[in-house]
Amino acid sequence: MTNKKFIEKIVSFYPYNTMSPSGIGTNNKSTNSPVFYFTYNELPASFNVSFEIALGALNLNKKYKLQFKIYKDTDELIISSPIDIDPSTLPKENLVYKNYISRTFELTSAYFTITPGEHAYIASITLLDDNDKELDESSTWFVTNQ
Repeated sequence: MTNKKFIEKIVSFYPYNTMSPSGIGTNNKSTNSPVFYFTYNELPASFNVSFEIALGALNLNKKYKLQFKIYKDTDELIISSPIDIDPSTLPKENLVYKNYISRTFELTSAYFTITPGEHAYIASITLLDDNDKELDESSTWFVTNQ
């Protein structure tokens, strides 16, 4: 693959609904539909959110990390976790060119507390190589309310 614009990229990143029993809504995972608004009957409540992520043209001979973060509208960092990715362990049916693979997968955050009122959150992921060099980044948002 010679076009560097398409190598080692975050292709998509969005939240989808996996509401806990305290929430209102249905699981939209079956339709891969993004969901950006989550409404709850009772707050405060413990909540986690799932994201669909697609990574494009990862080199099978390299290892990567995703740095995953969620910020609340108060600028409070509520989730920060690194995730190791080893493309050589992924199924090879998604090879896009010789030693490059693309893959879609699910990432679910740790639980965090949702407080009463309406709150906006920014979620971000940064794709890093094995030397912590930033290759790509993406962000999305979601809102919680009562």
